[in-house]
Amino acid sequence: MTGKGLVFAGGAPRSGLTLLRAILSAHPHVFCGPDSGILPGLPMQWREFSGRLGDLHEKHFALQPGSIRKNFSNAIWKLLAEAPAAWEKRLVVEKTPLNLLAFKDLAILFPAAKFIHVVRDGRDVVASLLQRDWRDPQTGAPFAHVTDAAAAAHYWSGLAGIGRQAEQTIDNPQRFHVLPYERLADKPAQTLHALFEFLEEPFDDRVNKFYDNEIPLVGIECESRPRLAKPISDDRVGRWRNDLSSAQRDLVNNIGGDMLRAFGYRMN
Repeated sequence: MTGKGLVFAGGAPRSGLTLLRAILSAHPHVFCGPDSGILPGLPMQWREFSGRLGDLHEKHFALQPGSIRKNFSNAIWKLLAEAPAAWEKRLVVEKTPLNLLAFKDLAILFPAAKFIHVVRDGRDVVASLLQRDWRDPQTGAPFAHVTDAAAAAHYWSGLAGIGRQAEQTIDNPQRFHVLPYERLADKPAQTLHALFEFLEEPFDDRVNKFYDNEIPLVGIECESRPRLAKPISDDRVGRWRNDLSSAQRDLVNNIGGDMLRAFGYRMN
């Protein structure tokens, strides 16, 4: 299982991944379901499993490193392909925000797979996170990154940094695509043409009217339902200017400034 025809998409939550799913799902050759929940755990387990046991696999169980890698990649693929609709398409996209954490491992497990990092201005991400009511299922308490601007800034900056490291590690524009939310909102036609060129799929006009193709939303995806019922708009770009206080803006800039600049965002 080389991963040909398989794409992993990730990015900080509230960056536009559900919008990406709606767009991709409107294409006749692409299957993109809700967050699977199986990643990034399995590839990270492969990394730990291989690292901890080293050459003991080969010495005592006659298992070559390549065989172990193949077993993990096959297990992941079989789980992803469980969706019946996946068999009807020639491109399967696994869209889970925290895929970012496993991009580097997935690139080894699936040497022909592609990767999409959806990026959004961290200040807008923080503004959106602070309006969520996401709670720890263990305690029932709200997560820190939806109640505190500093925690939200660290959350975004950390994930964005991991995605950037993965891009530099994979270092192949034919395998790794950065999709800025702002570019999609400002120039949707140009941005979508570039996206499908990267995916090596012919552009289809139906993706421009993704809002006519209702998809079943799951979990926190449902929070994006109103936005998916209408065309792409830039009305949420720069929301931080109104939604964050002056103190919060300074805090986010201080914490996430380096990463904002790394992705080309202006600091004013």
